[in-house]
Amino acid sequence: MFGQDFKIKLTPSVLGERRGILRLIAVVLCILAMCLASLRGPSPFSYWNWCMFTWVFCFLMTVVIIVIELLGITLLLKLIQFDWGDFTTGMSILFAIMLLSASVLYAVFYTCSKCVLSLVTTCVSFLCFITYTIEAVMAKIDGGGGYMSTMPGFLKVLESFISCIIFISLTGYYGKPGMEWCIVVYAVCFPVTLLILIYNILPTLCKPCVFPMNKIAPIFSVVAVLLYVSAAILWPLSAFRNYPRPPDCENCLWDSLLVVTIFTFINLALYILDLIFTMCSSVLR
Repeated sequence: MFGQDFKIKLTPSVLGERRGILRLIAVVLCILAMCLASLRGPSPFSYWNWCMFTWVFCFLMTVVIIVIELLGITLLLKLIQFDWGDFTTGMSILFAIMLLSASVLYAVFYTCSKCVLSLVTTCVSFLCFITYTIEAVMAKIDGGGGYMSTMPGFLKVLESFISCIIFISLTGYYGKPGMEWCIVVYAVCFPVTLLILIYNILPTLCKPCVFPMNKIAPIFSVVAVLLYVSAAILWPLSAFRNYPRPPDCENCLWDSLLVVTIFTFINLALYILDLIFTMCSSVLR
């Protein structure tokens, strides 16, 4: 029955469509950004690793999406009720967010007025961000998208993404209980957020799940807000107590501590918004 219902059929016409062309452009720009950054050489700071990971991840996932649509495998995904339109729209949004962060971080930490190669890399990365943003907007205009492109799904994607930025910025926390507690907060909230996201993207595959995720999600939203409130208080207090910014600081430890502080408050705001939407959805049901 499976063989009768599904056959791989090459459909090169998808590459000539608007989103297909944008994906090809994005692939080229990601490769170019990777090559230019590699020519400059690696950096001891984790932000270089994040930027490189972003370009590689966006490149590989875009290639996977192109191949799946080129071979018509989307028909196979429908058999497991996988919303391909929702997935590609959500991934376009995620790619755009990741590339924006990579472009900004690379510009802040690795460019200067005399660093021509780094400036070109930053410009290419921003062009890639613009390409994915256009694709995401076009997908929404065409009516594509499901959970990942709704506000609750979008917030889950943002929360997970911000957590990744926090993880790569963590440093200087050894022997400081307040900061170590914050790491526990980040480590607890991140995987649960991902699980809720996956549960809503793949409802058919997640049906055997023994946990009633729809009932757990509102409870987790409350817990996540409370945990992040504690992190938003404890991290800056523990990190900056008796530790002003050194006058000769240039991409030093203090800057990384500040990055974690800023993104902790951003994620707190996102989890509060998520809680509001979750509670409103529960009341409407």
